[in-house]
Amino acid sequence: MTTAEAACERTVASAVGHHRPAGAPAAAG
Repeated sequence: MTTAEAACERTVASAVGHHRPAGAPAAAG
């Protein structure tokens, strides 16, 4: 995973209020 991808994961997780499983599509949350 690139730094940008990691940052995106954290941003999305924060936005939805929980952490998605690694590799899960953003829509799954």
